[in-house]
Amino acid sequence: MIKALFAQTNEVDEVDIAIIDIMEQLKLDSNLLTNSIGIIFCNIDSLAPSTLNALCKRFPFDVTGFNSPISLSSALTADHSFLTVAVLTSDDVVFSCGLSKSLSNETREPMFELYDRLAGQLNNPPRLAFLFGPTQNIIPANHVLKDLVEAAGECPVFGGAAIDYFTEAQKPFVIYNGQTYEDRASVILFDGDINPKFSFFPIVEKRGLKNRAIINEVEGKVIKQINAMPALDYFDQLGLAVSGRLDIAKPIPLFIADASAMAATPAVIVGQTPEGHIICSFEIEKNSFLGLGIFEESQVLATINELVEELKWEKFDFCWVVSCITRNFALGLNHLAEFDAIRKGLGDMLPFVVAYSGGEACPTSKRNEPLAPSSFNILSLACCRF
Repeated sequence: MIKALFAQTNEVDEVDIAIIDIMEQLKLDSNLLTNSIGIIFCNIDSLAPSTLNALCKRFPFDVTGFNSPISLSSALTADHSFLTVAVLTSDDVVFSCGLSKSLSNETREPMFELYDRLAGQLNNPPRLAFLFGPTQNIIPANHVLKDLVEAAGECPVFGGAAIDYFTEAQKPFVIYNGQTYEDRASVILFDGDINPKFSFFPIVEKRGLKNRAIINEVEGKVIKQINAMPALDYFDQLGLAVSGRLDIAKPIPLFIADASAMAATPAVIVGQTPEGHIICSFEIEKNSFLGLGIFEESQVLATINELVEELKWEKFDFCWVVSCITRNFALGLNHLAEFDAIRKGLGDMLPFVVAYSGGEACPTSKRNEPLAPSSFNILSLACCRF
């Protein structure tokens, strides 16, 4: 059995006030069991590194997480939070947490080393892995997840990636024991009697527009030429660029498929180079097909309401919901709508934490079929509970 403790605060300007607020909500002295782990989400602009470091020093266990512009937990002290902490504590479930080496040059060796190191600290094969990945603007998050999934074997992997509202100006980071890292990932492994259940709501390709284009020139994640014209010109002729720039805060799903693909993979635009090239959320092959999609508030609300309806009828010790930041953009002025749906649907009766992410990792399954390994997703909503 796992007991989950939650705290959240928007009092982040003063270190002492923020720490007192969090610690009073958690009441660690009377609530901690034998084994514990902390998960933290914070806003990159609102929380000074000194506050984060001072807070994590108060915990007698490992703490990890990542930047999320806003988050929420069943502490429900407000309709959203700039700093959210979840503590999982148990007498019979053991947690193993660690940080990877730098992923700047390669991802495979560091992620295999991290998983092997953490698994070696446990007495049994882990039952679940939580991934806290770096922002995909700096590190190819799909590679990080792919390597961890391969290292983990049959152990399911769930998680997200650091993100901020303005990723071109900021460098979101992973948090590990009060320190911040732009080029590393952290992982929590669970050893014990837990049976995780997953829900996954992707954007579907049928929401895509009918136009198809060919990516003629590309370098990694950088799209240089589409339909034999500069990439920015292609978006400009569709009315999607203004004064030579794309508004990446407007959620325009890209559906990308190579010549042999049976289905397209959703992606988003995460930036633009000074030369006018478009930066995609993952690496692309030359001559891939490109389709543009539609992502609307109604689709976001329909999927979050479907998830809440599922969760209302279940019993669990802990629930982590990750939602792509692009879903938040699609909500426009109604940007707290997902949080409102969860808050009203679950209240403080069920133990949950929800955070926005720069990509979602979630195992998937079809009815009566084995669980399929996690893949890195964009524009999706995912949930893990146990």
